[in-house]
Amino acid sequence: MPTKHELKSILVAIPLFKNLDPDEIDALLKPMSLLAFKAGEALLVEGTPSERLIVLIAGKVAVIKGDGESASHICDLDAGECVGEIGVLENAPCSANVKAVSDVEAASISREDLERFFSSNRLAAIKILRQVVTVLAGRLRRTNVSYSSLMRIADDMG
Repeated sequence: MPTKHELKSILVAIPLFKNLDPDEIDALLKPMSLLAFKAGEALLVEGTPSERLIVLIAGKVAVIKGDGESASHICDLDAGECVGEIGVLENAPCSANVKAVSDVEAASISREDLERFFSSNRLAAIKILRQVVTVLAGRLRRTNVSYSSLMRIADDMG
């Protein structure tokens, strides 16, 4: 597991936090905790309260909608990505399951600590929220491309 000092250099390379200055990163790091997940372990469970934003430091996770035979694999995410941000920002239940594909090292911040950080660091909050919009827009764009491709294939078959 990285030290807090190593985590600082990791965070500045992650899209959500790349625009923060060193003091803002230091303030964000204070309430963060380090987590480890074994392959197959759940990081987030669909339908449960979203309590933490999780930053993937090492390893890979799968985002899965539903359970059992009806489960749909949405995507895989690697180190440098975040999970749980939507539920934390919306204060809504997790919208999907997130499971470790490999052993995962992560840093997390609770919704309450993130809200406190936003309240006391307004400019940093704006920087992070702009990046959340950018990241989510990229995910939506990729989903739209995939959907369009699937629709063309279905049309060609039918």
